[in-house]
Order: sequence, then C-alpha cells, then structure tokens
Amino acid sequence: MATAVREIEELECIGIGDRPAFWLEETASPLGEAVDLFESVWRENLSVESVRELIAVPKNIEAALRQYARRYPEDAPGIERVLKFRRQVGEEFESLLRDRDAWSAAKCVGSIDLVSLSAEAVR
Repeated sequence: MATAVREIEELECIGIGDRPAFWLEETASPLGEAVDLFESVWRENLSVESVRELIAVPKNIEAALRQYARRYPEDAPGIERVLKFRRQVGEEFESLLRDRDAWSAAKCVGSIDLVSLSAEAVR
C-alpha cells in the first residue's frame, strides 16, 4: 500500500495526476528551461552531450510511460504533456546551440515574461 501511495504522489509531482503540475503548467516553459540548460554548459562546464541526456526521456522510460498510459487512459494527457515538453526543451536547446543570437533574444524575452509567452506550447 505504501508503495502505491508513493507512486501516485510521484506521478502527481510530474504532472500526471489530477492536481496541476505547477512546475510544468505554472512556472516552466520549454524555452526557459532550454536557456537555463544552455547557460549551464558555460557556467558549470557541463558537456553538451550530458545536457542532452538530461533533457531526453530515455526510450525505456518513454515506453513504460506509454504502457502506463494505455493501462490508465485518464492519465494519458498528463503523460503526453510531459513527453511533449521534454521534446520541446530539446528542440529549443538545439536551436540555441545553432544560433547564439537566439540565446540573446531568449534572454531579452525572458526579462519580459518567458513563461507566459510559451506556456501554451505545452498544452
């Protein structure tokens, strides 16, 4: 029983349960997270490949989430939001790597309100 409760709490923390996933729906944007990760390459001397690994959902985890979603279809939309968010972070990160001007633009947008501009992207 304790394990099941713990699993449910963990799922709610990542936006799969009924409660709002504040980190995903309220405070995060794919571009904002990509900018933070892009900056960590330079600030914290992380390798680009290690950041790509942080962003990516491993294939076995994605397969497990999709299997769970088939078994519990009421949770499927939350799972899909999380997977879509991770893909978008990856796309934004790659864009920043290709074009440093995009990073400068993202920082300017960030000072306005990066979260509200891209909140719709994960819905």
